[in-house]
Amino acid sequence: MKFEIVHIAPDAILNLRSGILERADRLARITGRRLGMLALLAANVGQVVSKERLWSASHETAHGNVRGGSVESVRTQIAKLRIDLELFGMTVETVQGSGWVMTVGPMPE
Repeated sequence: MKFEIVHIAPDAILNLRSGILERADRLARITGRRLGMLALLAANVGQVVSKERLWSASHETAHGNVRGGSVESVRTQIAKLRIDLELFGMTVETVQGSGWVMTVGPMPE
């Protein structure tokens, strides 16, 4: 059973059907590979997620399979996702040799 809404924090949600990330009064559309990655990170806030799991999630978005790209493309997509999340007070930090971890801080002013 697939879920459509991921609650990232009490005031932040990700709608997988529309790709809309919403927190407070801010909205952003996350698409393609980054949507699948964000869904996995958001469902595991504070936990390390491996490159392989992120790559797999990037190919299983709510909008169907995304083709192409190697496991190494995860780094590029994470860099782009970091930019997307900055305005929402969310970060994706590298855990050397293990993967990435998402954290949610206060909304920036």
